[in-house]
Amino acid sequence: MVHGYLPFEDENDQNLYRKIKNACFTFKEEVSAEVKDLIRRILQPNPGIRYNIDSVMEHPWYFNYSGKLESGIIVNQQTIPIDDDIVRFCIKKYKLNE
Repeated sequence: MVHGYLPFEDENDQNLYRKIKNACFTFKEEVSAEVKDLIRRILQPNPGIRYNIDSVMEHPWYFNYSGKLESGIIVNQQTIPIDDDIVRFCIKKYKLNE
């Protein structure tokens, strides 16, 4: 999600599995140190020390980021508003009611 592509990619399946097993991935320069740390901990091959969801939510990056969410819809907690104009447009454009 940070980069817009998967962390592990390779056309050769054996190379792909090796990359996953060894957590062999790279970051773009602009990624912050906190995000790099969190991703490394999430993609840790050793399940005994890999971050679980509680650990992710306690990580400084997640804590700081989640505190900055001032607007928008919280998934599973708020209803997504439906814009009738958009619905009508989609029905007309894609002929959804035929």
